[in-house]
Amino acid sequence: MNDNPSEFLSNPIIFYVEELANYQMTKYPIEDYQLTIGFLNAIDHDEGENALNKYQLEDNSLVKIDSNTGRLYLIQPLDREQIQKIQLKAKAINIAEPKWVTDVQIIIQV
Repeated sequence: MNDNPSEFLSNPIIFYVEELANYQMTKYPIEDYQLTIGFLNAIDHDEGENALNKYQLEDNSLVKIDSNTGRLYLIQPLDREQIQKIQLKAKAINIAEPKWVTDVQIIIQV
């Protein structure tokens, strides 16, 4: 039975990235740039499929999320003089019914 919502260990979740991180070292064109920031990991006390989540991130032009793994990644390098901090909201949504939704705030410091 899916009777527990997922939980994040902290809220907000804070990540740190270096400005222009790995920009010169990437072997891929800038269109394919994907620097992993970190992972969202919501804990669910149910068992089996009832404990599985999908992840969603509010629309953002700089940060994307893999809905299955919770991997957050930048799609372009950041310059600290232009952007010092990004604040976003994300969700963990249970796969099983009822679909519990747990919100979390994400802060990315450059």
